[in-house]
Amino acid sequence: ALMASASFLIVAVSAFRMSPTDQGVGGFDLMAESSQPIYENLNSEAGRKDLLADKAEELAGATVLSLRLKPGDDASCRNLYQPSQPRVLGVTPQMIKYFDDPKLPARFGWSASAAKTEEERANPWRLLSAETATDQPVPVVLDQNTAMYSLRLYGGVGETFAVTYGGGTKVQFRVAGLLANSVLQGSLLIGEANFKRLFPQISGYRSFLIKSPPGKSERIAGVLEDRLGDEGFDTVDARARLNDLLAVQNTYISTFQSLGALGLVLGTFGLAAVQLRSVFERRKELALMRAAGFRQGRLGEMVLLENLVLLIGGLALGAFAALVAVLPQMLLGAARVPLADLAAMLGVVLVAGVATGFIAVRATLKAPLVGALRGE
Repeated sequence: ALMASASFLIVAVSAFRMSPTDQGVGGFDLMAESSQPIYENLNSEAGRKDLLADKAEELAGATVLSLRLKPGDDASCRNLYQPSQPRVLGVTPQMIKYFDDPKLPARFGWSASAAKTEEERANPWRLLSAETATDQPVPVVLDQNTAMYSLRLYGGVGETFAVTYGGGTKVQFRVAGLLANSVLQGSLLIGEANFKRLFPQISGYRSFLIKSPPGKSERIAGVLEDRLGDEGFDTVDARARLNDLLAVQNTYISTFQSLGALGLVLGTFGLAAVQLRSVFERRKELALMRAAGFRQGRLGEMVLLENLVLLIGGLALGAFAALVAVLPQMLLGAARVPLADLAAMLGVVLVAGVATGFIAVRATLKAPLVGALRGE
């Protein structure tokens, strides 16, 4: 049973290995931050001409969504310490309107939201559009990994928590939505209206999401970094950033698989030793049955059948126990168990058990009858 549980978990946990997806990056191919605020709208022709001059045409066909940024602690899985003042991003009405388009090929994947109306269900970012009253918690959207592992928020949508920022500003937040494995991990996302009210001293935009026409991402990144170098504009590949964020989770998975595989190998040898010892301890019983007239072939079949029933029963029991452990993630769609690999691994354990039992029975039945009766 333990062997089956280990086999199931080792294979099943590989289904949790994450790779960057279009949903994870929201359909954007570049992300950027600037060390100084930028006040012009990089998504408009006028703003591009003011900032990029003769290079404004290079951004034709590109989408640039600006966000306000309150610097703070990184609340992603890369931070080994619990963040006390997570960084905050202000989601603009322009970004909310951008995701109103139902024809977008990729959006940020939502694992849960507090959406109630049809418009909010179609675009959960609308939950951040209205400014809340001063005495009401501020709706916030964050990545589910940030919520669970960094901020220790296990209540899901609707849970409230407080953060005290510099100057004694205590902000009460309410979780309005959770993103699944997104590149926005590590930040709290609130509406721009609430951002201005909470942090009036912060002006301009310092965080950007960029969607380039096919094959032009490097060119656009070069133009922006060149013309906005004085503002410290720095672009990164969105998929590379997401892969970096997911690397922490994948590293834990790889470690578990390596240790689990080692345990499975040791367990296979342990299974062989137990079966050999079990048959050798019964050599007197088997010798007596031979003396009473039982054929060697019949005795071999009987012992092998006993071992096979126990082995299959243990594998079934262990697989069931391991299935219960990963069933919640399977039902939520967070993982898919590779059944072919699992069947192959359990098959190897079964073959090893049967082969060991056959070797032990054959060695015992070939022993001299008188010596076996005496226990020699």
